[in-house]
Amino acid sequence: MIRRSSSRADGELDPETRLALYEETGHLLVADVPTIIFYHRTNTVLVKPFVSGYVATPMDFWPGQLTLLIIDVERPA
Repeated sequence: MIRRSSSRADGELDPETRLALYEETGHLLVADVPTIIFYHRTNTVLVKPFVSGYVATPMDFWPGQLTLLIIDVERPA
């Protein structure tokens, strides 16, 4: 059941529907598998005020490692 739900989410093109399917898969997994989640990494990124357009994602351990960064830099005079 978890594999089927995950496969449906993997093939979904609509981002909102895909997110809902992954959330459903997560609920199925938590309900089905006895586990204790004891580690969750968080990332902190400092961005100077003159840098705009930077968007952090949960997939990036180092900024730009897995996603393309498109930023604008306008240094103050």
